[in-house]
Amino acid sequence: MNRRYAFLTAAFAVATMIGCAAPIDADEDFADSDEIGVVSSELKKKGCGDDDGPGNGNGNNSGVKKVELQALSGTTLTMTLPAGQTLTANIAPATDFLSANLSTFRPTDPFRPLVVNYNDALLSGRRGLILVAVQELATAGVSAQVRLNGSNIASFRPVR
Repeated sequence: MNRRYAFLTAAFAVATMIGCAAPIDADEDFADSDEIGVVSSELKKKGCGDDDGPGNGNGNNSGVKKVELQALSGTTLTMTLPAGQTLTANIAPATDFLSANLSTFRPTDPFRPLVVNYNDALLSGRRGLILVAVQELATAGVSAQVRLNGSNIASFRPVR
């Protein structure tokens, strides 16, 4: 086990002991480079941080959020949080589109072809194709993890 994963394990063990977090599901990993941010945002989701949640008006709504995609209009993405709140955010020129982990989508999963198409669009590097793929994901109601920066989406990844 490398140090990075040892740190994550220890952080969640401590947070769980004090009642502030539950371990992240294995299929919800976001990005190796964002692991410390994932720990922080998971603690915030459990009420252990200072994040008031999306759209709180104070600009402090960054952090990883698992959402269900609803619609893409232009570059405005409408999503639903697990608690049922609707959230809209903009896909900015600096949005980091991250590839989906296909191993979490079974071969018979109806969303898998859309996610494969999204990953292929990423490989093309063509923003127009990526936005079309995101629109297809949104129309189908696929889940995603987003990291927000104000009203913009800093990073985006489809998840199961």
